[in-house]
Amino acid sequence: MSTPSAISGTARNIRNELGEVKREEARLQAELAGVASWWKGSAGKALTDSYRSQTRNEISRLYSDIEALQTGLERLAAEVQRADEQRRIEVQQKALKLEQQRNAKK
Repeated sequence: MSTPSAISGTARNIRNELGEVKREEARLQAELAGVASWWKGSAGKALTDSYRSQTRNEISRLYSDIEALQTGLERLAAEVQRADEQRRIEVQQKALKLEQQRNAKK
């Protein structure tokens, strides 16, 4: 079973990688803008239009999916932390009860 800190670390790594993907997309957008400045005509317009309509939508959907994964992992880490804490409390209560029973027998 993974620890809450390991799960949180994975969520952080995903967030960092998403940042890298966004930076790369910005670089590609700048590159596309550069191409559009010299590639005139219908072919150049088709390339930029395709990016703006189809590719950009797919990238946005990817960002949403990655963010949902990160959020899910953060939620899982919190749930595992709560479950670990609950188990710890139950073990302490059991130990206390056993000690009280032993003391009552003395």
